[in-house]
Amino acid sequence: MGTTTAYSNISVLLSYLSAGDVDINTQIGTRIAILLIGIVGVVMTTLSYIKKHAIVGSNNIAAKKTVRTVEEKVVVEKTTEVEEKEEKEVKKDASKTTKSSSTKKSGSKSKSSNKSGSKSKSKKKNDNKNDLVEKDVIVVKENGTDEFVPTRVDGTHKVWPIVLSIFVMFVVLLLAFIPWENAFGSTVFTKATENVTSLEITAWSALLIGLIIVIACSLLGKNKRKSLIIGICTYVLLTIVAFLSVYGFHMSKVGTFLSDKINIFGVFFGTINSFGSWTITDLIPLLFVVTLFLCTVYKVKFDDVVDGFVKGCKKAFVPALVTILIYTVLVLVTYHPFQAMIYKFILGWTTKFNVFTTSLVAILASAFNADPLYSAQSVLPYFTSVFTDVTNYGKVFILFQTMYGLTMLVAPTSLILMIVLSYLRIPFGEWFKSVWKLVLALLILVLFILIIWSNVFSYIIAALAVVLLIVLAVTKKI
Repeated sequence: MGTTTAYSNISVLLSYLSAGDVDINTQIGTRIAILLIGIVGVVMTTLSYIKKHAIVGSNNIAAKKTVRTVEEKVVVEKTTEVEEKEEKEVKKDASKTTKSSSTKKSGSKSKSSNKSGSKSKSKKKNDNKNDLVEKDVIVVKENGTDEFVPTRVDGTHKVWPIVLSIFVMFVVLLLAFIPWENAFGSTVFTKATENVTSLEITAWSALLIGLIIVIACSLLGKNKRKSLIIGICTYVLLTIVAFLSVYGFHMSKVGTFLSDKINIFGVFFGTINSFGSWTITDLIPLLFVVTLFLCTVYKVKFDDVVDGFVKGCKKAFVPALVTILIYTVLVLVTYHPFQAMIYKFILGWTTKFNVFTTSLVAILASAFNADPLYSAQSVLPYFTSVFTDVTNYGKVFILFQTMYGLTMLVAPTSLILMIVLSYLRIPFGEWFKSVWKLVLALLILVLFILIIWSNVFSYIIAALAVVLLIVLAVTKKI
């Protein structure tokens, strides 16, 4: 709702409303105010929902009983397994003792040993039960499934790799998705990317760097000598193959081969988009590197990585189908002209620009078209041909952004919403019941802001939102 610098989402709005001197920074204060008050609304709604419905850590007695029942069930099952195993061992030992005893004296000794065995058995049972309660993973059933997921894992685990990975990803994504050139006119990252991708070094330098990397990787293995020999032999073989593929068996060309210039980053990474023009596709290499780093640090076996990947694909199958269905709807409504008739009818209710009718049209366009670009494109060509007063275009710019954001919180064609709901197996009706009050409150607030249309009022709203966030944080509600 508070789209600020997401140029790809609002480029169509900017192109159609440019006659009103609308640019990416138009009414930035109002948009930030809407963003902040939206965050406050989401935080308060979430806290309210947690208080009423959360299972773990809530004041709900039934929820606590559910968790306790699962904990006891897991502990009892594991304790029973241990006890049965120990009983078999004790019986086995007792039978051996009985067979070997031939006198009353030895029989009495056997009795006493059995007694001491039962005592030690009882003691072991208690010890094992305590260990299970204190050290095992406590689990609860995942929402909508029969799978158990951990809610507490006792023991020490390295946290810094995950914290570092998340921090690096956050910084990279923040830099990568802000349109520095389109929003701020900065070409720093574009020029830096051009300089890096055009960097050339001689072939012998590249070969030396590659050899150093191979040696370093070989020394990380357990059998360092064997890994080093295999790594160097493979590297030499690949180098010979590269030479033969270019120059054949002309050995006189070795000097030329070593002095050739190589675009090293272009060879390894291909075309790299500069920060500010990344797309979702550009995230794949970053996710791969982070995954490889975490698997290496936590020493995850390759079979476990593959197994986890397969399970993830299975779990993502339904969200993938949902994505296909939503985009199918988008294609159908884009190529069928029924939308224009609806928008023309609603906008015809008034002869001049009206906040309510335009908002209604923006909501319908957002519900029909999952993508913000298509949503604006389905209305604005007709809208700008009918309402030519450019003084209202700044208001229309914010109106379309906010109404699209609101609609995507509840529309069954909202791509991100439906993917998340299907992945977490949350019924759409349950989601709608939990969020409709927030959507209604934000709708009233946005309409109020659009009608008053005052920068001062927007700044007041933003200040109140910040104060509320601080209060929630200080009172430890966040």
